[in-house]
Amino acid sequence: MATISKTRDERPDASAILSQGAYYILDRCASHGDVYPLVCEAFYGGVAALVGRDAEAAVRRDGLAMLHKHVPTEKVLLLEEHVRLALKETLLYWSYRVGKEDLGLPHPFYVDHLIVIRIHFPYEVARHAKTAEMPATAKNDFLDHAASALRNPRIIVNQVSRAIRRPRLNASYDPDQFHGALAKPARSHGAHIDTWYGHSFDGINLWWSIDGVTVDNTVILYPDMFGRPVDYDVKSMYLARGQQVSEPHQVDLRPGQLLLFNPEMLHSTQVNVSDRTRVALTTRINPHTPKFNDEAPFNFEHWHSSVDLERRRFKALRVFPAGKHRGAPSYEAQPKLEAHQTMHLSAGCAMSEGPACKSEDLAPGRKVAVDFTDAKALLWRTAAGEVKAYSRLCPHVGVDLADGWHDGDVVHCPGHGLRFSWRDGASNCASFGLRAFTVEERDGKIYLSRAAAALKAEPAERIGA
Repeated sequence: MATISKTRDERPDASAILSQGAYYILDRCASHGDVYPLVCEAFYGGVAALVGRDAEAAVRRDGLAMLHKHVPTEKVLLLEEHVRLALKETLLYWSYRVGKEDLGLPHPFYVDHLIVIRIHFPYEVARHAKTAEMPATAKNDFLDHAASALRNPRIIVNQVSRAIRRPRLNASYDPDQFHGALAKPARSHGAHIDTWYGHSFDGINLWWSIDGVTVDNTVILYPDMFGRPVDYDVKSMYLARGQQVSEPHQVDLRPGQLLLFNPEMLHSTQVNVSDRTRVALTTRINPHTPKFNDEAPFNFEHWHSSVDLERRRFKALRVFPAGKHRGAPSYEAQPKLEAHQTMHLSAGCAMSEGPACKSEDLAPGRKVAVDFTDAKALLWRTAAGEVKAYSRLCPHVGVDLADGWHDGDVVHCPGHGLRFSWRDGASNCASFGLRAFTVEERDGKIYLSRAAAALKAEPAERIGA
């Protein structure tokens, strides 16, 4: 479907976001001049409270993009929660103003109670975190909901009802298996659609770049997959094996720019391969009454009405039980993406026992994924006719590169955006490179073997693969 990207020159079209997958980048959003400095001050205040005044002074001097130089990785989650609590009402009102002034939405529209502060240290820093100090998020949210429940008893009724009817669905979701041994500060979102997790249909994500956002750590959109069915694993909420993706769009944002997009578009987080801390925040607007997929493991049912936010009534929380507010997205469904970039073959033997494929199978411009009984290989023929072969499991968290988009230079991991060179298997992250296999082409067939100097265990496949 057509995708549009515009700036502040004209008002974004909310109906185009919902029905066409349009997305917009605003140079200056509503109340930007008032709110942006408050956001930065909340980060400075959090650094002072958690690390000390010297660290705060250093961050003020060097900028939020250098947070990783002055804040221990183990305190990232605490800093996110400190900022969220400090800015909760400010960002709810800001979201309302974006809906009213930038999107031109009429009353009533709704702002999600969930606000997410996103601090991503460079992966080369975050990967060394042994653990993370966890904030009391559940306690804070419980107290907030309790205060709202005094005004609206239906919140309590809904929570009790959910606890009775949802245990089976909740038990199926296990994100820790996907991320393996990575500490929480080093994790990033794989390609997903928000309603898989229980967000409402027809939402509009407000993704605000605060500082440090580059194409090497940004949000990745897959606009050519909007409106198309996508296969995913219900255990991890990530793409199922065999679900090839279209060309990724790494959104380039400057500090202060706001990205508006429909989270029914497949999207992910680029693992931070830059040397800057990515600082962003996200909220969500629904132009209409929120509706859900009630089969999701949980649902985001608590919202603030634009009518209440206009009056700054932040404790007036509305609840939309998913069981009573079922729905579907507004876009016109499109056929499943037919990707022909990868040929899948099964060798039916170990790598040392037979060929990977016929020479004629490996045409220039198309990669070939071969399943051996003891390895998974990815083959590529250069324009000069040379054959390259690598282990095809991304060394980050084991996503299958066979499903990623490629061009003549690189193959993209469909999980978190790492790019691997066809020339030597190197990626745009110093920690990761693809293991190369030795190639021999003879008698119209291609044979692979493991180089003696490179013998090591294959990376583990991710959950659902």
